[in-house]
Amino acid sequence: MRFEYEHLSKHPRERVWQALADPELLARILPGVERFEAAGENRYDVVVQLGVPALKGRFSGAIQVRESEFPARYALHGEGEGAPGWVRGSAQVGLDARDGGTCVRSRIDAQVGGRIAGVGQRMLEGVARTLARELFEALDRELAGREPAGSRMLFLLRVVLDWLRGRFRGRRRSKPGSGSARTEDIAR
Repeated sequence: MRFEYEHLSKHPRERVWQALADPELLARILPGVERFEAAGENRYDVVVQLGVPALKGRFSGAIQVRESEFPARYALHGEGEGAPGWVRGSAQVGLDARDGGTCVRSRIDAQVGGRIAGVGQRMLEGVARTLARELFEALDRELAGREPAGSRMLFLLRVVLDWLRGRFRGRRRSKPGSGSARTEDIAR
């Protein structure tokens, strides 16, 4: 599975970089994280509990920072496994100063196995996008000094809605009474 995600934060690039490099902050804002602990230089042990249908379960694994160029970019490698299967992947993250804030660009390449592999790429990509959005929204709240918002139920609802939007995008819809069909984005 491969996907890209972009987030525009109103906070300065150096501040966003420092937040993304702070294990204690990441432990608070990463969705589903139960443990995020240093396990050596640029290496972290992670335990994540996902409550998403078909991916539900606890995953244990490790994340390693492989390349780092302050404050412009870094590369990550991670792997984990749990009852639903396993995941292994890498991420390239770039931070660009833009409009007084920071544009965070992520490119993720991942391989999955076990029951997870049977879920389908569209569903997995929807879950990954939702997790990324939750992470960066939580990061912005932390940097602004606001309290965390949302709940697990709200997160699950967002995953399902994102999946449904992707599923119905580009479907054909018949105009009532016309007998003809036209292409519309049903998710609007």
